[in-house]
Amino acid sequence: MSAIYQIIIGILILAVAVLLYVLGNLRTGHAESAKGTGTDIRSDLLYDRCCRWMEKDKPYLNPDLSISEAARALYTNKAYLSKAINTHAGVSFPNFVNRYRIRHAVSVFKDNTTMTVDSLTRASGFSNPTTFSNAFNKVMGENPGTWCARVRKDKRRSRGRTEGGQSTIPPPSLTLRHQDPGVSSMKDLNALL
Repeated sequence: MSAIYQIIIGILILAVAVLLYVLGNLRTGHAESAKGTGTDIRSDLLYDRCCRWMEKDKPYLNPDLSISEAARALYTNKAYLSKAINTHAGVSFPNFVNRYRIRHAVSVFKDNTTMTVDSLTRASGFSNPTTFSNAFNKVMGENPGTWCARVRKDKRRSRGRTEGGQSTIPPPSLTLRHQDPGVSSMKDLNALL
């Protein structure tokens, strides 16, 4: 019986040692994520928490949103938040926020095509039309005035041409003309929008 107890105690000691090793790596940030990306778990969790916060609370609608304010809301610091966004989205914090703003602008405009570019600028959290236009062009590949005119035109064309309540004209497509570092394909852009 003594040999069995020694084996059981050896297994328990080994299990405790493995557990302590894993916990030590988690605490020091050396553990790799389950996704296999090589990023640490805390970075993954912070990025996910940031995305949920952006979706739920829509802080991007505040033109004065800063990385400091975001870090406070997410109970972290600017450096960790910036690194998590850069690692996962491949862009800086301002560009990350602008993606949410542009997605919001596209959604708002599709619901109300009578909006002007200036009103769309304010409704989507941008402080001035130039910044809005530059960000819109970077994400959508065309300036907002041209895009809005095309959406209005397509909407007018589709009003009278329906079959059984379904439009025969597809909705305006979003073309990716200029690559955003975090948007590598149309699938990524559509996921963004």
